[in-house]
This record gives sequence, structure tokens and C-alpha cells, in this order.
Amino acid sequence: MVLDTGDTGFIIICTALVMIMTPGVGLFYGGMVRKKNLISMIAMSFIAFAIVSIQWVLFGYSLSFGTDIYGFIGGLDFIGLRGVGLDGDGIPDMLFMGFQLVFAGVTLAILTSGVAERIKLSSFMVLGILWTTLVYDPLAHWAWGGGWAGELGALDFAGGTVVHISSGFGALALAMVIGSRAGFGKYSMEAENISTTLLGGALLWFGWFGFNAGSALAADGLAVNALVVTNISAAAGAITWMLASWARGKPSSLGMISGAIAGLVAITPASGFVGPMSAILIGGFAGLLCYGAPLQRASLQVQPSEELMALSTEMQISSSSR
Repeated sequence: MVLDTGDTGFIIICTALVMIMTPGVGLFYGGMVRKKNLISMIAMSFIAFAIVSIQWVLFGYSLSFGTDIYGFIGGLDFIGLRGVGLDGDGIPDMLFMGFQLVFAGVTLAILTSGVAERIKLSSFMVLGILWTTLVYDPLAHWAWGGGWAGELGALDFAGGTVVHISSGFGALALAMVIGSRAGFGKYSMEAENISTTLLGGALLWFGWFGFNAGSALAADGLAVNALVVTNISAAAGAITWMLASWARGKPSSLGMISGAIAGLVAITPASGFVGPMSAILIGGFAGLLCYGAPLQRASLQVQPSEELMALSTEMQISSSSR
């Protein structure tokens, strides 16, 4: 096995790019919470990265990329990074481990969106270890480590299932268990600092080039294609969301950057398989879909809200008549 210095240098850079996405997630979500929770929201992303960094070295990497056990989980071949050295095919095995580590770290950071402003630090740390071990590591093995999904031909170039679907449904499950923030629906909880969210979104867009292009694991044409379609899809998502909100009133900077993130998420699993025109369609559709989802949710909540207001009015009239 011969190492390629060009590929090695490229993946080192991509690893650093993906790492910067973790504080990017913290800034992106932090700008949407109340001022008193801004720092804790950003800090949780750093804590998520620190937790995964240790878990991945001790046993997470082995569970994901160790010898396959019945298609569901990796063995303990690489526990404590035993046998993971500086040689490899194209890039060092140690570098591949590090590249996958930053993927796992940003995935846990994304999960913080489901518990914003309503989880204790100790609880999040326990959650982080359990979720990464019991959810992320098996999924990574299924898709990328020789598990059953990969054997069936499932295609996930850079983490559509392993990263985004797992963290998205994980955040949804947490939100359903924990419930809404105290006071939700009673008073405004608008984003506190949009500039912070925009900065976080910019870091995510920037880091996503390493996220998708680096998944080629070589400095080649496949990496170039992934980088180009990643940018196109993000731009299409941003413009589509902005135009949709403009049609209903005025364009929103928060909507614009949210649309860009939607386009980035949507293109991730396909970035190694589609071309520029397909990327426009994927990003545009993602922007429209994600723009419409909260509107649909809001419309479903209008009628109950009106009923509650009517009931409250009736109670006040009844009380005053007495």
C-alpha cells in the first residue's frame, strides 16, 4: 500500500474544514435562542465534539469500521485505535479515522437543536455518549463500514443517512420527549441574534466543501464534482427560500441562510453522483419544502389557539358576571 501525499494533504484540509462546522452549528443555533442561553448553546457544540473525540478513539471507530459482525456492528479490532497506523491505501489509516471522527462530532452537535434551552449539561453528556454509541456508530457501520445497507447497494456519499437523517430524527425524538420550551406560545421567542446565525451558516457552508468533497477520499475529479454541486445546491436553496418568503411579504435573512442549509443537507448523500443541473433541482426543492413545513405547522395550530382564546374570554365574562 502506497501513500499519496496529494490525497493525504487534501484530506487533512478537509478534516479541518469539517471540524469548523461544529462551532458553526453552535453559532447557527445559538443565534436563534434567547440571549441568556446563547453561550450555553454554542458551548454544547464544543462539548459534543470533545465527547465524540474521546468516545471515537476508545471504541466508536472500532464499532463503526471494525470487522463486520452479522452486518450490524463492527468488532473491537481497533479499540483504543489498536492497529490504526500511519500507513494505508492512498491516505494513512489514522487520517481516515480522524476524518470520520469530525463527521461524528458534528452529527452530535446537530442533535443539540432538539434540546435548545431545556437540557442540563450532565444530561447532555450522558445522552451524547449513549446516542453516539447506540445510534451513530451502528448507522456508520451499516452504510460505510461493510454493514448490511452497504452490501444491499445503499448509496450515501457523504452522510445523508448516517449524519443528517440520524441527527434529524434524533432531535425530533428528543423534542417530543422533553416537550416545548417553558412559555412557548405565550410570548415571543424570536431569534435573538440573526448576525450570529448568519455567521454560523457561513461557517457551515464553508466547512461543507470539506464534508462532501473530502468524502471522495482523494484529490480527484469526484471531489471536484462534489464541491461544485454542493455550492450550487446551497445557492439554489437560499434563493428559493428567499423568493418564497418574498412572495408572502418580504425576504428574510434567516430564511435565506436556512434555505442554504436545506440545500446543503439535501445534496450531501448525492454529491458524488449528480451533476450541476440536478443540484439546482435538489437545492431548490429542499428550500421550498423546508420553507413550507413551518407554515403548515403554524396553520395546524391556528384553530386550537382561537378555541383557547374563545374559552378564556368566556371564562372572564362568566367570572365578571358573578
